[in-house]
Amino acid sequence: MNKIQKLSLSRDVSLGMDRFTGLSRTEIHHILSFLPVQEVVRTCVLSKRWINIWSSVPSFHFNQKLFQTTKKFTKFVDSVLFFRDGSDFQKFHLSLVTEFQARDIARVDSWITYAVRHNVQSLHIENDCTKNVLLTPQLFSCESLTELRLSRNKLFVPPCVYLPALKTLHLISVVLKDGQLDEVLFSASPSLETFILEDCDFMPGILTISASKLRYLNLKGSFPSSIVISAPNLISLKLSISNLLPVNIMVSENLKSLSDANIDLGFHSSQSTTQLISIFKSARYLTLSTLSAQSISEELHKYLSILTCDKTLFSNLKWLKIETLFSDHEIVLINSIIRHSPEIESVFLVNDMPIYVELGNDPSSFSCIQTPFSNLKWLKIGTLFSDNDIMLIKNLLKDSLQIEYVILLVEEAWSLCKLSHLKLVEMQGFRGSQIEVKLVKFFLENAIVLERMIITVSKSDQWISIDKQGMMRIGRELLKHPRASSSVGILFLHDL
Repeated sequence: MNKIQKLSLSRDVSLGMDRFTGLSRTEIHHILSFLPVQEVVRTCVLSKRWINIWSSVPSFHFNQKLFQTTKKFTKFVDSVLFFRDGSDFQKFHLSLVTEFQARDIARVDSWITYAVRHNVQSLHIENDCTKNVLLTPQLFSCESLTELRLSRNKLFVPPCVYLPALKTLHLISVVLKDGQLDEVLFSASPSLETFILEDCDFMPGILTISASKLRYLNLKGSFPSSIVISAPNLISLKLSISNLLPVNIMVSENLKSLSDANIDLGFHSSQSTTQLISIFKSARYLTLSTLSAQSISEELHKYLSILTCDKTLFSNLKWLKIETLFSDHEIVLINSIIRHSPEIESVFLVNDMPIYVELGNDPSSFSCIQTPFSNLKWLKIGTLFSDNDIMLIKNLLKDSLQIEYVILLVEEAWSLCKLSHLKLVEMQGFRGSQIEVKLVKFFLENAIVLERMIITVSKSDQWISIDKQGMMRIGRELLKHPRASSSVGILFLHDL
């Protein structure tokens, strides 16, 4: 490197340093909090001003992935904590990835104790090693702690717990003993606002979530057979439950403050429609997965009077997203929710083709069974008289040799109604089925202030039975269809 290059490099470094000259120590700390802790420590060689700045940085992420051996990692963490200036921690993040010896696990406990003694506010512990980290009892009486995130570890809660400032509790793949949450942690965390459970391991029994100030609740994974939620101030609820057997979900208070509800059930619920709807009836934003929509739509056929008696059941709903198979029952559900949502503004429908074929969705499946209903004498069916329904009824009657009584309940798929606030409708995974086309026409005919109708067809969709020309014909048909709104724009996207 010649003299001119050295001078140029020196000038560039000086200009870079000048950018930090006017910054306060708090601002510098904030910038350094985004760097790996090794880089933060190395800033001590920049200049005299920077010699001790690293030692007062309040946020550190010790990530074992960045070290070649456990010995180097533990030695580095010990050194950093030893040479710190003793100031309080805002955030202490610890990521463990390899096997630890017993003595090393004890050191991890000492690091957590150090953070607690320095009034840590946010504590994250990611444990990807095979040994369990025993959390110091002092952690459960840390009055400065506002956020605790623990992953892949066992949680043993001591008898004496007091976390007055804890607002966020996030547990991922944590092994929980029966009663530890509802009997200990919730009662000891009066300020809790956000509670997230992901893929945790529970003892059999009832999971009770009781927190008067809880605002955000996210439950994901397998859970005990009963969940009781007592959170009168809840504004966001996300349920992604993967149990194969039904889980009884009970809400002890009316969730009047609920704004966002996302319901994804991995089972057909045995709950009544009243219980299911009571969970999200006050929501402004509602998302239903395929199985959730199926469960509710099937129950809806048993309790149709529930929706008919309350014309504004979803009085707050403005945004609706449903993953659907566009079955007849689900169409009734979609119609019912929309008709009882006077303030609805946006509707998103995602076509979700099943990975299995149900008996009701494939009437031809009867053909492989010889007289499957040989003893049937009495038959009652709710029907929309769609082609699928008619074929199903024919097959039932053909194979029911002893049938004596047949009652057909005629159901109206789309009741006449004016959607006075609906501005956006988006259909994803459009396949061009007759029922999808009718659905689009319904929105065009009844949404008087509709601004955008977006229909997307995916090239990779293996379930599309209509060729490119057929889809283009449907597109032209929909573009020409009469509209209640004079300002609506129809965007038909396809990549066939």
